[in-house]
Amino acid sequence: MTDMQFRLARPEDAAAVAEFMTRSFLEAYGRSSSPENVQKAVQNYYGVEAQHCDLADDSIVNCLCIVEDKIAGLAQVKPPKPGTDPKQFELSRFYVDAIFHGKGIAPALMQKTLDTIRARSAKTLWLSVWQESQQAIRFYQKHGFVISRDTIFMIGDEPMKDWLMTKDL
Repeated sequence: MTDMQFRLARPEDAAAVAEFMTRSFLEAYGRSSSPENVQKAVQNYYGVEAQHCDLADDSIVNCLCIVEDKIAGLAQVKPPKPGTDPKQFELSRFYVDAIFHGKGIAPALMQKTLDTIRARSAKTLWLSVWQESQQAIRFYQKHGFVISRDTIFMIGDEPMKDWLMTKDL
């Protein structure tokens, strides 16, 4: 696909990012828990208010892939948490719109994201991925991430078993 454009998200993108991430989350995980828990997760992590907060924070990197003036992919990287290794960043979101799967967006977005955080002196990138999401796990492994241990991700008040995966940069 040749019509990909990459840029960092801006605060004025909050509504479009919220819509994209909500839709992507629901496609991937909408049946993983009760409707109430899924709605809590959407509100807490993907809604417009959450996006306004994330996009206003300059320490959070939100890489967008734009195709035909629409968000086709998004990667969000959060900075190291206080008291942790200052060069260890978190890939907290990585979504590609289902209609663009298999068109080269995910590898290109991953590369742009890695280039961006290397420029911020990152040495390690970690993420958590649902243990039942085999396609995502294979993608991350193909890009050099290794399973380090298991962890828990909360969808509402339901704990989900995730893998914690890491990549040295």
